[in-house]
Amino acid sequence: MRFLLTTSKGIEDLAKSEVENLLSQLGVPFRVEERPLGVEGRVLAEVDGAYYTDEKGRKRELSVSTYLNERSRLLHRVIMEIASERFEGIEENEPEVALKRIEDFVSGLPVERYVKTSESFAVRPFRKGEHKITSLDISRTVGKAIFDRLSRFGTPRVNLDHPAVIFRAELVGDVFFLGIDTTGDSSLHKRPWRVYNHPAHLKASIANALIELAEPDGGPFIDPFCGSGTILIELALGGYEGRIIGVEKYRKHIRGAE
Repeated sequence: MRFLLTTSKGIEDLAKSEVENLLSQLGVPFRVEERPLGVEGRVLAEVDGAYYTDEKGRKRELSVSTYLNERSRLLHRVIMEIASERFEGIEENEPEVALKRIEDFVSGLPVERYVKTSESFAVRPFRKGEHKITSLDISRTVGKAIFDRLSRFGTPRVNLDHPAVIFRAELVGDVFFLGIDTTGDSSLHKRPWRVYNHPAHLKASIANALIELAEPDGGPFIDPFCGSGTILIELALGGYEGRIIGVEKYRKHIRGAE
């Protein structure tokens, strides 16, 4: 299995180390690469099948995607990769040419392996670069290619609001990725604990990267400009046993952190 993992730009090395540490606990062969095909903010993980023994002693297959979604503190999305391709010159292509290249590529992919015709699907696009096409163009083109392919096997169902399967189509520069987004519509960095909305709060992934770089040793941990406490909260949720101290100029932010 191949997984395209998204994270914040600039912390790919830390995300790679975290994923390697998590996968090493499964005891299966794996390979992790940062910035696959030169794309920033991405990590690629190749993992052999993993298994566990349930309470009745039966061998069960472990969902690696669920495992990473539940345990990672640096990733944003866990995408099961279907295929990737470099489209040389696609940023300079006219819209109809660029979209035709994407449609032809997706049309040849065995997407029927990932969604049953009884299940609804939607395409969530992401685009970054100087293209002459938009994210909406990508969504429509990829959605049509998938729909036409699935029509060979039954009647596909599209549900843009609450799909059973989410296809993630990313075009970053001249690199195109297609996969199944196992994380869902809400990125992992949007923590459910956040109940106070600081006007410039840190992403939780960045907060954890800063914690990793600080290498806390179990003693007092001080954030002198804590804002709404993202770093401190993430540190505490990670099980840190030392004293955690936050200092902040504005009382309302301290109260928000509390």
